[in-house]
Amino acid sequence: MGLMVYVNVSFLGSERAASDMYKDLEKHNIRQEGLTAVATTRSTTTTTSTSPPSTTIDLNKRRIVVLISNYRDSTRCAETVDAIFSMAKNPTLITVSIFDQLRFDLDEQRCMDVYCTKVGEANCHRRQRLRRNDTLDANKALGPTYARYQTEEGIDLKQDAFVLAIDSHILFIQHWDTDLIAQWESIQNPKAVITVYPDPTTSMPKDGKLTGTTAKMCHGRIETEDADSMIQYGAATTVVSPNVPTLMSQFAGGF
Repeated sequence: MGLMVYVNVSFLGSERAASDMYKDLEKHNIRQEGLTAVATTRSTTTTTSTSPPSTTIDLNKRRIVVLISNYRDSTRCAETVDAIFSMAKNPTLITVSIFDQLRFDLDEQRCMDVYCTKVGEANCHRRQRLRRNDTLDANKALGPTYARYQTEEGIDLKQDAFVLAIDSHILFIQHWDTDLIAQWESIQNPKAVITVYPDPTTSMPKDGKLTGTTAKMCHGRIETEDADSMIQYGAATTVVSPNVPTLMSQFAGGF
């Protein structure tokens, strides 16, 4: 797959703090749902385990939680969830945490509900695959950063070895899960983050083969000499896919 790596960022170990305003928003406006493998309940409780994350090199036994923020995009989000599980080598080791932002007045459906309608309730394995599903009225949405923060509520450090944060419109190649873990292992850096700007689906070869290229994000500049100046990042450049992940200075919010 030839993805890139950004080193020295640890999502699992990061501190998550929200302002009082955000906490008040969560309390009064977010519909929270935590799911366990036993029953579906309306609560903020998430699945837990007393077992620590695996530290072995066995690529087939470490759990991945996929974080998806969905803004009124449930049809494509459902296709993303379908690809996550149908293309994985070990789908039983994968769960998702979804933050839906929907128009309640239009009765827009949640991503997981659309997915389960698409594949059938018996085949979507909602109880096993959905770790957490919170919903906010789209009229009260606060942007992608806040939505991605909310998906992190589904992370369980007692059982998740890896976290994958993605946009709601991503397709996956076959055995993407073991492929990514193998790439991460090749870096031999426990703080490494695999990241990339995915190619548009219109660029995918019709025969299903990989393109042989990937995006690299290494260009940026300080806009002004002011003390509060911002960094302006340049567009990603297309490069030939390397044999192993390559160090770069930026990471993509969507993957």
